[in-house]
Amino acid sequence: MANKLPLAKHLIRSVLVTGTNRGIGLELVRHFAKERRAGQDIKIISCSRTISPELEELLEDVYHFELEVTRPADVASVAGVAANILEDRGLNVLINSAGILRMGQGVTGCSHEELKEVLDTNLIGVHSMTSAFHPLLKQGAPSAGVFNISAEIASISGTNIANKTAYRISKAALNML
Repeated sequence: MANKLPLAKHLIRSVLVTGTNRGIGLELVRHFAKERRAGQDIKIISCSRTISPELEELLEDVYHFELEVTRPADVASVAGVAANILEDRGLNVLINSAGILRMGQGVTGCSHEELKEVLDTNLIGVHSMTSAFHPLLKQGAPSAGVFNISAEIASISGTNIANKTAYRISKAALNML
């Protein structure tokens, strides 16, 4: 049997998840809160535009910030507060899960405003979060990472889907970030 590295070297000590009021982001926070309740020494930071009742149930184990990722000054402010929360451990994991979906169909069915709004959240918001939290990720190194939640319809094989044009464009661009 091959030697395995001690599990403790792979434990996550700090995590920040965006888009946590529902969906994938909420499920990730639930997972990390469960790990915390099981005794793992982990600091969990949750960010979303609003707090859902499901997220509210987890606030005993989670630091939560109401945050719109499209506002760079607000993102920078949360990064500053997070630095105080995380102290010397830095940030091990940043999960960019915040995203919006609009149903515009095709190039002519997707307005300029819709495309800008979706790109601002799904791409530029991810860039803002990653840039603002980069110093904390460096502090959390060598076991630090950024995970951007994308979608299968953002792949080249998903180009035959006629609707969700802005969403597909934004997630394809995210894959290049």
